[in-house]
Amino acid sequence: MIKLKYHILYIALLFGGAICFSQERFNLTIDDSLVQVGQTIKVNAQGYEVGYIQPQGNGFKINIYQLDESGNYLQKDSLATYEELNATLFKFKNKYIVSGWKDSSSIISSNEKPYLLFYGQTHDTLWTYHDKTFPSQANYWNPVLSDSGRFLIAGNYVKANGKLDMFISKFDTLGNQIWSKKIDYGIGSSELRNINVTSDGGIILAGGTSSWGSGVGTGQYNNYIKKLDDQGNMEWHHWWTHTEGVLGTAHDYNDSTIIYCGINKSDGINNDVFISKLSLDGSQVWDTTYHLSPFLDSPVDLIVLDNGNYLVFGAYRETQSGDIKGFLIKVNPSNEIVWKRIYSIRNSDQYFRDLIQTSDGGYALTGFVFSDGTPGVTQDVWVVKVDSMGCDVPLCYLGERKLGLELPILKCYPNPTSTFLTIELLENSREIQLYNSAGILQKKLEIENNQKELKLDLSLFPHDIYILRVLDKNDVTIGQGKIVKK
Repeated sequence: MIKLKYHILYIALLFGGAICFSQERFNLTIDDSLVQVGQTIKVNAQGYEVGYIQPQGNGFKINIYQLDESGNYLQKDSLATYEELNATLFKFKNKYIVSGWKDSSSIISSNEKPYLLFYGQTHDTLWTYHDKTFPSQANYWNPVLSDSGRFLIAGNYVKANGKLDMFISKFDTLGNQIWSKKIDYGIGSSELRNINVTSDGGIILAGGTSSWGSGVGTGQYNNYIKKLDDQGNMEWHHWWTHTEGVLGTAHDYNDSTIIYCGINKSDGINNDVFISKLSLDGSQVWDTTYHLSPFLDSPVDLIVLDNGNYLVFGAYRETQSGDIKGFLIKVNPSNEIVWKRIYSIRNSDQYFRDLIQTSDGGYALTGFVFSDGTPGVTQDVWVVKVDSMGCDVPLCYLGERKLGLELPILKCYPNPTSTFLTIELLENSREIQLYNSAGILQKKLEIENNQKELKLDLSLFPHDIYILRVLDKNDVTIGQGKIVKK
């Protein structure tokens, strides 16, 4: 196991009291001699459960890694091995669902029919369902909880004209199908990426389409969403005419709106993260793009936090090295980026597939990382635990820091302070930067040659814990400090 782990305890005096919190950080791969693809992560009593699939012949194995709260390996639970099955693992409350298609004949593609397996809390198979009613190819995709323990699952099927469209099915807790509906809407293809329920009891299906917008006649996908009622009947649909839009996801937002996340090429060249907010009647509230790299990789997704912030995660390709790395962006309800972080553990391609918020205020992600060419190193499960600032190492927002290097601590007084602060400077100091507790730069000052100390007026700054960063003439961080504005 390759592992980088940091555990830090913050104690600060603020408003005459003490704030003390502890957050785990780690960045690791779970090494195995076989190819592995991390799919899901969730919290359990010991720490974390990481669900992954292991391709094998014309099927695959489904396994669960158990980790403690510090990321240490505990055990591996093998769920099952499946033949003639192409599927993906999804977490579902305290259970798991494997959904995809099962092929009763590996020669005839039309025999690929929707298939799902429902696992209980103890990882035992509760029931399976194989829908053989489709005349041609079809597959299930992700499930979502409905009412009274019932759940919905949607997928794609091949229409009579050879194009793709979406369908949706509803099941009870025993695996009995209550209803299933095909949504044949448009002459092109509409492909599903995810399904969710809305605050008004409706259903949203998100993905991409070539039936509407600039995709008509070109085969290129536009970002796309459909809204259904609780019985699966069409209410409205919406598409965004962006060149080469990639399959997106949709989520019910805290204020009874819908938030859509995808990728587009709005300028015809660069891949950008695309976010749009819609009301429940389908009218658009706003949309925006975030540019990370000309080579943003799909898929991207997001989770909505209770305070209205949301986190976007995915992968992008670096321009210089060509390596694919994971990213995480925090955005506030005003559509402003709070911070963005990049993660890597090998000099190879690495992807995120799932993200959760943890009880300590941080976040945990899983995915997979390809071999870096080292003999015996294969494609492995990748797990990253970050703090509330998205850092997998302490104070990551202070810029370049070599792992294991402890920077000198600045002498600052009085601390706490309500007005002026005196900072004793280090040799070769050229600039000092002040960050708030959210990691946002508040002020920076140039330092004269041979200057020994600096006085900083904090009287107009809000109460907070601030971080000081000192740089030399090469913009390398040579010192740091923490101050409290009371």
